Amino acid sequence: MDTAPVSVWRALTAERRRNTFAVLTRSWKMRTYPSQRESDGRVTAFEIENVYASPGTIARILRGIDSVSDVRKRRPFSAFDEFHIRFCFRGVECVVWEPFGDNSRYWIGPRNVPEPLDLTLVEQAFRDYSPPIHRKLIGDIVTLHFVRKLLGRDDKPQRPINPPPT
Repeated sequence: MDTAPVSVWRALTAERRRNTFAVLTRSWKMRTYPSQRESDGRVTAFEIENVYASPGTIARILRGIDSVSDVRKRRPFSAFDEFHIRFCFRGVECVVWEPFGDNSRYWIGPRNVPEPLDLTLVEQAFRDYSPPIHRKLIGDIVTLHFVRKLLGRDDKPQRPINPPPT
């Protein structure tokens, strides 16, 4: 009895499983919405959906970046402040801002800088972050991303949030 077809079938099935897992894990990476300068394409600020990362998680990601220092998270039940986290990136004060205190996204960028700051390194750290599976599943349900994935549609680009008030 020839077992070659069985071993070929097993190899193809294993390859298919690896490819499926790669597609699933690739989709677990956090999506960012960058604001880029038209002249050189540098990321001057970006947004992330707040359902996938809490302020504590964002602070942990920021502390893992070499060029970031002085990460300060807002205390729970403190005075109302739309800035959840303040940090310094290459000596410039930056913030994690939730506009109006009830937005679905956090805006991450410099607080007030006359010339644009390149936040590509910070944005890359957030793009590389993979939320835990339970947070990813709940986030996809809340934001209805699973419907878009089932239909094969990508998110429509949305207008970026204006920088925070000074």
